[in-house]
Amino acid sequence: MIIAYPIALYTLALVAYVIFAIGGIPFWFQVGTVAGVGGALMAIVAAVPGFLDWALGVPSTSPAKAHGLRHMLLNVTALVLFIINDIVNVPQWLSPTPDKLWGVVFAFFGVVCTVAAGFFGWIMIQDDHVGVALSPEQARLERPLAPRAPGESEPWRQPGGRLGTPTPASKSTAVIIGRHRAPPTGWPQGRHAAASRPQ
Repeated sequence: MIIAYPIALYTLALVAYVIFAIGGIPFWFQVGTVAGVGGALMAIVAAVPGFLDWALGVPSTSPAKAHGLRHMLLNVTALVLFIINDIVNVPQWLSPTPDKLWGVVFAFFGVVCTVAAGFFGWIMIQDDHVGVALSPEQARLERPLAPRAPGESEPWRQPGGRLGTPTPASKSTAVIIGRHRAPPTGWPQGRHAAASRPQ
């Protein structure tokens, strides 16, 4: 995955700039600058297939479209911050006293944007299942329940995950979905009902 490279390089740049700001050793400024330039270049490379996947592969009616847009905008913001950082810091490559402030500031906010973009990327995978091949059982469980007609009884979850009206054989194991309702017909009622119901 190409996206791992800009994430790692962005993080390295931030750490190097912080070390330089604390210790003042120009070597760490150069490490941060190289990592920042490399991270920006790799982010541009990763952005091309990412944009094509979002534009052409995600249906416009899917929630993943909005999540992907936020993911993309945050990544682009991080890229712009690191490009500005590189423009500021590369000319100071050979300076004996490079600036200590801007490298930390731009890299910090760039990493924050990258982490936020990663959150929306996780939502696209975990909740929207973009790029995830579900098994037939997973796909069945992901399908929402059909809306109930007025007056229709609430569905019951039967053994094996099936939905429907519980049969006598499944009364003891059926679990109601949603709010508590009265037990099925045939179960004992009254104060001692809980003790006498099948377990």
